[in-house]
Amino acid sequence: MSEKNNHPVKLTKREQDVMSLASKGASNKEIAAQLGISHRTVETHKGRLLRKLGADNVLSLVVNGDEQRKRDAEELEDLYQNAPCGYHSIDTDGVVVRINDTELSWLGYERSEIVGLKKISDLITKDSVAIFEKHFPLLKETGQLSRLRLDMCRKDGTILPVLINSTAVKDGNGNFLHGRTMLLDCTTSLSVQEHQREVQRLNEMYRAVVEDLTEIVSRIQVDGTLIFVNESYARFFGLKKAQLLGRRWHPVAHPDDIQHVETELRKITPENPVVTIENRVFSGSGDIRWIQFVNRGFFVNGALQEIQSVGREIAHQKASEPGEPAN
Repeated sequence: MSEKNNHPVKLTKREQDVMSLASKGASNKEIAAQLGISHRTVETHKGRLLRKLGADNVLSLVVNGDEQRKRDAEELEDLYQNAPCGYHSIDTDGVVVRINDTELSWLGYERSEIVGLKKISDLITKDSVAIFEKHFPLLKETGQLSRLRLDMCRKDGTILPVLINSTAVKDGNGNFLHGRTMLLDCTTSLSVQEHQREVQRLNEMYRAVVEDLTEIVSRIQVDGTLIFVNESYARFFGLKKAQLLGRRWHPVAHPDDIQHVETELRKITPENPVVTIENRVFSGSGDIRWIQFVNRGFFVNGALQEIQSVGREIAHQKASEPGEPAN
């Protein structure tokens, strides 16, 4: 039972179910699948909810959903920054493009002193440089390095022995984009096995947060090439992840909206790294859906390197706007 203008509004069980799933960010396709109803029936129930509850109340559901998404994002970032192990990412030249707070505290640097400025070879001993230069090509070729022992140099000149595990991120053609590395501090009292168990637990939690999001999450290069998509993204567009990586986002967007999207993406700057865009896309079933994408740019030395995009369906919002069809 909900209220509109202080009067009770009676919702059917199905309408309540649709409202509950929609408020959690589920797409029409996901709602239809979970409730065992057709896509069109979902639209019908959403239309009834708009009439019964009013646009303001429906908007409040979206706001509440946004708050949950914000909490999910904050949890994800906290998990990365404050893990009991170091994390960093390096580009094809070995330059550090991302590093977590834990590793920074180990080394005694500020983020501004490392990201985009220092290579891994600048942060390890001479002997370790030889080891790294031998194994870095293997990471690019095989996609993985395991249990590599290196000695890192702290800012104060002291040595930090670490054990590293790295994985490569590649595009759809198998080209190396960047490497993600996890570091274990070998000076602590915990055994390597204990460290690895804890890191595995955190990695699983990290992946679960991304993969369990109902939002469609992707990461693209400056030219629009997809280098990461989560399961929700793949399901929404009816393709496997492998079929999406290396492709550009343009084919799934409505052709009338592509110029608008590209214009808005060009507004991303180091001073204004986040741009929100609403545009139409073709889902895996061929339907035209309205999606709101929150796009965040990642920069190295002021140059845009990648864009992370988090999208959610906004058909119910568009249905409440004059002259806008609920596709």
